[in-house]
Amino acid sequence: MSETVQYRGKLKKVAEIDILSDESPESQLNKDAKLILDPYDNFCLPDDFENWMDMLRDTDEFILHDNVIYKILHKKQIDINDDLFEAARVEDVIIFDVKYYNGGCSFQEAVMTALDDLGELSE
Repeated sequence: MSETVQYRGKLKKVAEIDILSDESPESQLNKDAKLILDPYDNFCLPDDFENWMDMLRDTDEFILHDNVIYKILHKKQIDINDDLFEAARVEDVIIFDVKYYNGGCSFQEAVMTALDDLGELSE
């Protein structure tokens, strides 16, 4: 059942593509995702996923936005009233506050909307 939900939390950048690299952004992000999800190289990619990025996107622990991988450090559901998409950068952590109808978008899409707004404000 869909309903309006609100989450407040913190994100930290854990990987970003090197735009000067000869390697494709997709390949770079896939390698970064593997290092994040399997730092000790102990696992094979599950059959459910085509690559490590697909597996990373399937978790509730990371957000991929504009070729940057963010780790969700903290996420708390709070009371609701109106839609809200906000983010603020504090040192190397991004604090987010999103409120949305979960039948209209996913948690990751809501956080990405807040990150888009943050990018527009910092330009």
